Amino acid sequence: VESDGSFQLTDQTIRSGLSGGIFNSQSIEVIPFVILPGGGRLFDHNRNPDPSANYVLNAANEHQILDDPSVCGS
Repeated sequence: VESDGSFQLTDQTIRSGLSGGIFNSQSIEVIPFVILPGGGRLFDHNRNPDPSANYVLNAANEHQILDDPSVCGS
């Protein structure tokens, strides 16, 4: 994790070298969470209130989780 909170996925991602059309048809589901000092985990349910919903990185969001000004930042 970078100092600005950004990160880069490096394992089990979309294979490099794919053509543009095939790359754009790919998606990755991610589940961001914070590990708490006692070992528990805190999941982000601000954007996805469904406890089993994941973030989906795809061509529509340029394979990114972008800032959402409608969600409280603190």
